[in-house]
Amino acid sequence: RKEGVNVIPNSTVEHVSFKDNQVNLRLNSGEELQADRVIVAVGLEPNVELANVAGLEVDPILGGFHVNSELQAKSNIWVAGDAACFYDPNLGRRRVEHHDHAVVSGRLAGENMTGAGKPYWHQSMFWSDLGPDV
Repeated sequence: RKEGVNVIPNSTVEHVSFKDNQVNLRLNSGEELQADRVIVAVGLEPNVELANVAGLEVDPILGGFHVNSELQAKSNIWVAGDAACFYDPNLGRRRVEHHDHAVVSGRLAGENMTGAGKPYWHQSMFWSDLGPDV
């Protein structure tokens, strides 16, 4: 707050308009806000319809296709990026929605398709720079 940042977690934007150089928001709580700038962090749910016909396991909590440490979901099927729900030896089973993860896991899945047999161990980077006191 010292930097003029107001974080409102677990909210949904229901309406947005722009007037007099201000962004006007109405949230799912009914709260209305005006701001100069808005940063919206959104998640996603991967499309896992393929799982039913391909016999793949989907994580009931995290979503995404269950894969082993080499990003393999089933014999000759690999999954990478947001759709992969992988086991991390340090953090347990997880799914990452990040560009860095998509690039690194995609490359590794490709290598493993050719028989490399390398486990996924990469920790994706995350950063925010809101000001010196944040």
